[in-house]
Amino acid sequence: MLPLLALILWGVWWSHPSVLQALIPYFAMLGLQILAESVTLNRFHSCVWVMIPCLYVPYRIWQLHTALTLVSLDSELIWVQRLLLAEIILWIFNYGVHLSQIPRLLGWEVHRSSDLNPPTNR
Repeated sequence: MLPLLALILWGVWWSHPSVLQALIPYFAMLGLQILAESVTLNRFHSCVWVMIPCLYVPYRIWQLHTALTLVSLDSELIWVQRLLLAEIILWIFNYGVHLSQIPRLLGWEVHRSSDLNPPTNR
């Protein structure tokens, strides 16, 4: 919600074109990711939806970094700069959590070391 508010306030209301250039591609890729996830899950009933964020989130982090360098040229946009930095941190955390949950989401079983080694008869 905060990036949308920044897009409306700074980009549209206060006419800062760099905010529009920074956030419109961000929302476009976010929309494409949501569409790709919903199509693979609902239409094709595939487990591929679990891997889709692995493709989109690193690109989104790069997009936000590029947006931060674009917006950093204007000193009036300090709050947008802070928002973009917070978004980068949020998406890096989100990516780490997602990667750690992939085995659970795909239903991979956990094998204990005692399960892997059959008992020996002595």
